[in-house]
Amino acid sequence: MKTQSISRRQFIKTSAAAAAGFTVATPANLFAAGEYGGNKIPFALQLYSVRNECVKDLVGTVMAVGKMGYRAVEFAGYHGRDARTLRKLLDDVGLKCCGTPIALDTLLGDNLPKTIEFNDTLGNQFLIVPSLPGK
Repeated sequence: MKTQSISRRQFIKTSAAAAAGFTVATPANLFAAGEYGGNKIPFALQLYSVRNECVKDLVGTVMAVGKMGYRAVEFAGYHGRDARTLRKLLDDVGLKCCGTPIALDTLLGDNLPKTIEFNDTLGNQFLIVPSLPGK
């Protein structure tokens, strides 16, 4: 796997640009659980915990998660689906996307606008970079 190294300055600039793109998350609505169907901070399921089921049947798995009472999910891969298809699935089931782990390179260069557009369509305000390259 080829890793891309960036300077600390470039990382901060890129992070600031990404944060600016997601400024709709103000402190007042950051924990607005009402959007998720309640008045407390909602419980969400990280779909990584059911990744094997998602590989076999993403639609059925997401539907089951909604029936269990969850109001939000965090994606762990998109299983070949585009943002509109995923958003329709979430809307049909009554779920919101509350975050997605992504690779750092999706925030760099020409990838950033595509990443913002995809996640905006998905309704996702939170991008998580779970780890950085070794260098």
